[in-house]
Amino acid sequence: MSNIFLAHVLFSQQILTLETATRQCLENNFQVQLGKIELDMAVANNTRGNAGMLPRVGVLVGNSLSNNNIRQRFADGRVITRDFVFSNTTNAAVAANWTIFDGYRMSATKQRLEVLESLGFLNIKAVANEVIGQMITAYFEVGRQQSLFQNLQTLLNMSEERLRLATEKLNAGVVAKTEVLQTTLDRNVLIDNIMRQKNAIEQAKINLQTAIGQPKMELAEDFNIDTKNLFFEENKLMTLETLLAQVFEKNIDLKMQQQFIFLSQISQKEAKSLRQPTLALNGSYGFALTENQAGFALSNFNLGLNVGIAATLPLYDGGNVRRLRQLATLEEKVQEKRFENLKMQLTNSIRKAFLDYQNAKMRLESEAKNLPIAKENTFIASERYRLGQSSNSMELRAAEKTLEDIEIRLTNLKFDAQFALIELKKATFALF
Repeated sequence: MSNIFLAHVLFSQQILTLETATRQCLENNFQVQLGKIELDMAVANNTRGNAGMLPRVGVLVGNSLSNNNIRQRFADGRVITRDFVFSNTTNAAVAANWTIFDGYRMSATKQRLEVLESLGFLNIKAVANEVIGQMITAYFEVGRQQSLFQNLQTLLNMSEERLRLATEKLNAGVVAKTEVLQTTLDRNVLIDNIMRQKNAIEQAKINLQTAIGQPKMELAEDFNIDTKNLFFEENKLMTLETLLAQVFEKNIDLKMQQQFIFLSQISQKEAKSLRQPTLALNGSYGFALTENQAGFALSNFNLGLNVGIAATLPLYDGGNVRRLRQLATLEEKVQEKRFENLKMQLTNSIRKAFLDYQNAKMRLESEAKNLPIAKENTFIASERYRLGQSSNSMELRAAEKTLEDIEIRLTNLKFDAQFALIELKKATFALF
């Protein structure tokens, strides 16, 4: 029964590889999709026109109608007096205005837009690294729960063999019925633990689906993960010093913080430009037509080109520019402090993860030495019980319980080491 149950649970399901899960996560995760949209917005904003470097051109069209009372006296003695005289004016023009110098503020603004676009790209990498790290952790958690399930299944097979031997001994009159009853209870407890473990696997799969970003995966709910090539390979040259060097070189969060420092420096340039003169070219080409019912001129028509240059020099602004420069300088100091604090946090995080990884490895090596001993002890106890050299199954049960504890600890230590390695890879952006 147990072998059939194991085959149904583990071998009737489709395999979800880590590569497929990573691809689906990058395609479907909400945070990644949102980051892509924000990047598109930053790219769309990074234009010379948005920085104010290009001229503004527009078409002006207007028409006005007036009604006036006229009293005009000319040099030759004529006098024109008329009431309710209508006058109509129509004008149209193509006008342009181009700021050609503003104290390099436009250049600083363009730099800001380029930095924001760069931050968009870095943010995508940072978000993808974070969500992939969460997804891989969830993926490995499914693997851990499956491995624990297999451990329990192996123990169930051993328990059923013990129950078979106890039943034979009972039928032969060698042991009391309590021996069979106790063995049956032990088996039933293992079956209950297996059912609980199966639920833990399903819960871990739901968490994996959430990390991938799909409420229901393409493989449906009946899927399994690839445990044959599950574990990451350790870099034999990996040391704490090399990891820290990689973090300072490759960590996207640090690079983003450097960009924030640069943005504060750009703000200082923008504030400084407010004290510089501004030069602008303006021009228009159009016509104006005025028609009067009475007066000196009954009709007036103008058509032509107008060009000009305007200069503005700020003299006093109540100290506002100085305040803006001071704020930008303080902001740069704040971002520099945040950069140093982030370096410290990453350093401590790497140190802790590296220590966790080394500790898990040492404990794993130590525990692995106990596994063959426990297996041999269980085999000997099983043979003694089968041959009747042991009067009851308690000796065998104790050996099986020791083997169970060692296998569970080994499984957890293997995955503890992998979880620590995932954190190290995530900090150095080496997950994908």
